[in-house]
Amino acid sequence: MKKKFVSMLLSAVLVTMALAGCGAGGNAPESSTTPAAESTENAESAENVEPSGETDTAPADNTQGTVKESAEPTTELAEAEPAKEKYQIACLTRGLYHNYHQSVKAGLDAAAKDCGIEYTFQGTENETQVDKQVEMLSTIIDQKPDAIILGPLDSEAVMPQLERAKEAGIPVIIIDQPVDSDIPICTITTYGHANGGIFMADKINELYPNEEKVQVAMIASDQYSDYSVQRRDAFIEKIKDYPQIELVDIQYSDGGDQLKAADGTKAIIEAYPDLKVIIGSGEGNAVGVLNALKELGKESEYTVLGFDSGKVQLEAIASGTEFGTEASFPYMIGYQGIVNAVRYLNGGEINSKIDTGYYWVDKDNLDTPEAQLRVYE
Repeated sequence: MKKKFVSMLLSAVLVTMALAGCGAGGNAPESSTTPAAESTENAESAENVEPSGETDTAPADNTQGTVKESAEPTTELAEAEPAKEKYQIACLTRGLYHNYHQSVKAGLDAAAKDCGIEYTFQGTENETQVDKQVEMLSTIIDQKPDAIILGPLDSEAVMPQLERAKEAGIPVIIIDQPVDSDIPICTITTYGHANGGIFMADKINELYPNEEKVQVAMIASDQYSDYSVQRRDAFIEKIKDYPQIELVDIQYSDGGDQLKAADGTKAIIEAYPDLKVIIGSGEGNAVGVLNALKELGKESEYTVLGFDSGKVQLEAIASGTEFGTEASFPYMIGYQGIVNAVRYLNGGEINSKIDTGYYWVDKDNLDTPEAQLRVYE
């Protein structure tokens, strides 16, 4: 669980993961906390941080790379390489303050250091500020960076800006939430969000195979983010195979707001005295569930299942308050974003879809290297 322990594991395990994909090795990130450059050190403390440097500078004169198109995502991890020029790379994420987004930034920082570049980091205050993100993206395009790394809040809302980026000749790499467009040169995310919902249904059936009725509630982020919607809908569809599982309620937390997730959890518990399982679909939601149970003194009365792998969830799994979580890999999502941007700008070949994968974590495997690599503060 300690950050020092995780850092010791990064080199060996990340190279192993890269080799397991398509035979490609990789330079492992040196640290999850190393700042990439002065321009990114304090980005998380402000809602909208203007990129450093001249805003009217045209993109660098470089030979852009090629994209290896694939219908299915690959697990091959790109290898860090030195930037051939002083590229201007702008990153706009889905938020600043969630631990998840800070883990993405740690990966961006480490990759920027490994590639010898600086980049700018911006994000909205929370995951509900769709219009604000579109406005921020428009400003970034006006500043003509060499590449943009974007974690869209709403894949539909950013489409006009993606068209603008294409017209301006600015390559865009998507992280976290895919968009239905061929404009991005690369998408890096945890693919298979629907599979996450299916997995949760299977897990509940595994835990309660002989129950006559198992009441389940879900705290989800919103009704428009791909990850939130796909997990929810796949779960609803899959439990049709398990007649004992009854989904009694879904509460939404406005983008993973922990306080709203906690309030939703309390309301569900009051309304359904026979409730047995609560799913926190995302880091903020799972933490909200755990906080509500602690406040109510009911930490041992429900089976809690989560997504993502922040410190609070992992400590809850260790103590037995949470049964387990589907852990994504935000650090690697950020790391691969910078690495692939630099490789493309250097004239190299990159994959169009990169899957950093889910990994189930429970008390039995909590201390394994694979689980520890996904822990973030």
